[in-house]
Amino acid sequence: MKKLKHIISIAIWSILGFYIFLAISTHVPFIQKFIGNVTANAIEKKIGADVSIGKVNLGFMNRLIVDDIVIKDKNNAEMIKSSRFSVKLDLYDLISGKVNVSSAQIFGLRANLYKADEMSKPNFQFLIDSLRSKDDSKAGTDINIKSLVIRHGAIKYDVHSHPVSNVINPNHIEIKDISSNIALNIKSNGEADINIKSFACKEKSGVDLRNLTLFLHHDKKHSYIKDLKIELPNSYIYTDSIYLSYHSDNKGNNWKIVNIYNNNINAVVHAQDLAFLSNELKSVDNTINISLRIQGNEKTVLIPSFKANTPDGSFVLNTGISIRDWQERNSTWGVENLTLKARTDFYEDILTAFHVDEDIVSKISKTGEIKLTLDAAGDNKDLTAQGNLVTQAGAAKFKSNLYNDHLTADIT
Repeated sequence: MKKLKHIISIAIWSILGFYIFLAISTHVPFIQKFIGNVTANAIEKKIGADVSIGKVNLGFMNRLIVDDIVIKDKNNAEMIKSSRFSVKLDLYDLISGKVNVSSAQIFGLRANLYKADEMSKPNFQFLIDSLRSKDDSKAGTDINIKSLVIRHGAIKYDVHSHPVSNVINPNHIEIKDISSNIALNIKSNGEADINIKSFACKEKSGVDLRNLTLFLHHDKKHSYIKDLKIELPNSYIYTDSIYLSYHSDNKGNNWKIVNIYNNNINAVVHAQDLAFLSNELKSVDNTINISLRIQGNEKTVLIPSFKANTPDGSFVLNTGISIRDWQERNSTWGVENLTLKARTDFYEDILTAFHVDEDIVSKISKTGEIKLTLDAAGDNKDLTAQGNLVTQAGAAKFKSNLYNDHLTADIT
């Protein structure tokens, strides 16, 4: 028994000694660069593009540190680079075919993503293809990252055939100052849990996302989001839950949502925080409180209560909204029991900000406070509306129909 203990003790100390020797040796610059070159060559063979790595350092407690990573695309342009990537792995799980990361950190991330036009493949498609399993019969890999931290990140995406603009544009996105802390648990059976503890960034159009937090669960039958909160400089959006259930065919295609539900979505929106949608909003100093609830099924989505108002009461809107056959091309919509009140000081600021002619603004302002009740419905060809409009200049009852760009109206 003593001899067995002695052998085990020698084995443990030998393994520990080898690990310490390996960790110390990787602090030698020559060895760090050598490991970096070997690693880069291995990745190059895997993805079929140029890769360079400055150095690799094996830290204590299974931490791997990689500095100065550069991955080029097929046009030999820098596609992804990072000044430092640090990851702490569970080696036993890795040998077992699982990726269990207690912490991962990415510093100085830069991504330059693009495609020539709508029909072209993006420059990063080859990277996705290289990571995809060639044997569909094999099970995927479980990935568990308890903490993914990104600091000072930037991502640029362009579709070169599309013109640029000074508002947010999905064909030209330039995100900077990315800072995040995210936990991921992705299973080979398609289930996933994503916990965004914090996420902040800026976009060149003026988006200033101060913080995003949420918990997302997804599996083959349903998804839900809990505690979603979006914070802008003077605005926020919050909901405690959004639930979706869905089904697909036996091959996992033809997805259709069969149930939608959320308790409440509450928001405080300052117009200037939305200037990335229209530059004119930069000069609108209005805050609107919004509250709504969504429910639905495979055929219909209902917003039974949509409320919006300014804190000073200069604008008040209440209505209900429905969308029928919403997952089909021939969907129809309805706005029911809409009531709106807008004071002069509310709409004057908006009309002026959008450069409406001063004479027109003056004439509209003479109508004073506007009160509107409305019911409307439509589809992709037809729109009908009826209601009452009351101003200081008078009142009117109206019925109107727009069909294939032909408008008819009856006003009394």
